[in-house]
Amino acid sequence: MKHSSFKFQKWFMLRYLFWSFILFALLYFEGLSPFYFLNHLQTSLSIYLTQLWVELLHLPIQISNEVFTYSHGFKLTIIKECNGLIAFLLFTAAILSYPISWKRQFIWIVMAYFLLLLANTLRIDYIVYEIVENPQNFTFAHEVIGRYGITLYALLLFYIFVYFSPPCKAISLFSNNCEEIDL
Repeated sequence: MKHSSFKFQKWFMLRYLFWSFILFALLYFEGLSPFYFLNHLQTSLSIYLTQLWVELLHLPIQISNEVFTYSHGFKLTIIKECNGLIAFLLFTAAILSYPISWKRQFIWIVMAYFLLLLANTLRIDYIVYEIVENPQNFTFAHEVIGRYGITLYALLLFYIFVYFSPPCKAISLFSNNCEEIDL
């Protein structure tokens, strides 16, 4: 049985919307999400990794909780939207929506977490470093390099995932057998 590309795309998009809703409902909304503490831990990890970098380079920045205060007076606050979790949740929803074995999904999700954590840390580090010399460049560094950069990186990861993971016709929860779909 040959699957049409349109049918596959429709099926994928419906599952993607479902998984996006579930993941954000579980992890993202303060006061509503039962696992919101993981979002807080991710933000703390992002701050910690950035703090290590700031100390390593001896940058003229005072750090108190999530606020980075520069010697020229600029203040940068790392909040939950800065922790890379949005890109990870959207990537994870895409992986969970894609018809491959649960084992491959798990491997790609774990691998993507660490790759996105590294990319997000470098993104924040770039913003922090850029503001040391050029605080007027914050908007460019944050919006263009920061937000769009991490989004493009997540899309690139998904493209690589799709390239190396042909979809399956049927998947059993307890099996890793996969008969590839011919699109």
